Amino acid sequence: MEKRLEIAPKISSSKKDASKTKVKEKTQFEPKRNKVKMAGVVDDKSLAALMTLKDKLSEK
Repeated sequence: MEKRLEIAPKISSSKKDASKTKVKEKTQFEPKRNKVKMAGVVDDKSLAALMTLKDKLSEK
C-alpha cells in the first residue's frame, strides 16, 4: 500500500499536466472541428440541392 501511495501522487500530477496540455490543444482544434462539422452539414444540404437540381434539369 505504501508503494501505491507514493506512485499515486506522481501519476495524478502527470495526469493534471497532461489534462492542461490537452485542454489547450482542444481549445485550438475545437473551432476547426466545428467548422468541419458545419461544412459537413452544408455539404449534405448542398448535395440534396444538387440532386433536386439534377432532377429538375433531367425533367426539362
